[in-house]
Amino acid sequence: MMYHCVFWLLACFVVVGSVFLAVDFYYWFVDRYCRYRIGRWKDNTSWIVRYNRVVLKWLPITPAVQISDNTHLVLWDKITGKFSRGCVQSWQTAGLILGACEYQRNDCRHVISDCTDCFIDRNGMWKTKPTNVDNAMLAYSLLKYSENATSIKPAMDYMISIVNEHVCEEDGLIIYNNRQNLRYVDTLGLVCPFLVLYSNEYDAPEYAKLAYDQIMKFNEHGLFEDSFLPVHAYETGRHLPMGVYGWGRGTGWYIISVVDSFLEMKKSKEKDTLRSQLCEMADYYTRFQREDGGFGTFLQDRNTYDSSATAIFAYFYACCGEIFGEKEFGQVAHKSIDALKAKTRISG
Repeated sequence: MMYHCVFWLLACFVVVGSVFLAVDFYYWFVDRYCRYRIGRWKDNTSWIVRYNRVVLKWLPITPAVQISDNTHLVLWDKITGKFSRGCVQSWQTAGLILGACEYQRNDCRHVISDCTDCFIDRNGMWKTKPTNVDNAMLAYSLLKYSENATSIKPAMDYMISIVNEHVCEEDGLIIYNNRQNLRYVDTLGLVCPFLVLYSNEYDAPEYAKLAYDQIMKFNEHGLFEDSFLPVHAYETGRHLPMGVYGWGRGTGWYIISVVDSFLEMKKSKEKDTLRSQLCEMADYYTRFQREDGGFGTFLQDRNTYDSSATAIFAYFYACCGEIFGEKEFGQVAHKSIDALKAKTRISG
């Protein structure tokens, strides 16, 4: 009897172990296969068509994105809830919605209708109510392209209530998470454009001012001296930096907050101030572009590369090219797009 128990225990161990190994192998194989012939595109059209196909495939339900670099026991991460996190998924979905709706060949009405129906019910309220300020970017993407802002106002009001709950009375800045003594640069990009758009759509000018104040106050303590290199976060007591200056993705969040808030903002002194800052930022960041057109994980280190940062800088310089009519900014954007194309897998 004892031998039978041992045998079945070993058999179960082998079966379970094989399942875990099979899942790890699947993710490894998909990753390796998609890297085959990476960056080999005939022209920009074939690249953008394949890329756009993936964007539409991933909407409205975006595939779970792994939040760690762990490549072993992936199934265990899925079981224990460590594989992905909802708030991370929300802003990634928002980015896909923004990109899909901006691409002229797509039917924006169809895209935004499907996505709105996925996240918002018939009463205009969230099907799953957000609990974190991260979700403000998803709210922004749905509101920006909505043909009936009134119909989704309950959901937008609820998102505003979440933001209000996270505004610190001490300095007026929005808290990113439960670490109330830290001010993260991520918060600016996630929240500020939504605040300005909400202000415009629902005649609530106080929220445009709140967004503007977030940027100006972060400028006081969150930028490296005489530069536009933001720190990942700073603590409020002595305004000391937490993390590094010039982190590519962190700089991306800072860029999004300034350029998208400017684009959404109505004519005002605040908009003029942001315009002047945008021009200075555009002139400043060109020095960090790599020879291949990309931008680094850390901007100061051109030996590093980060596709997320490069994509944001491509968007930023494309916007600045239109705003200021400078050919140089357009050239920076095109070089960044070439770098992204060279790093895109055959799957898109």
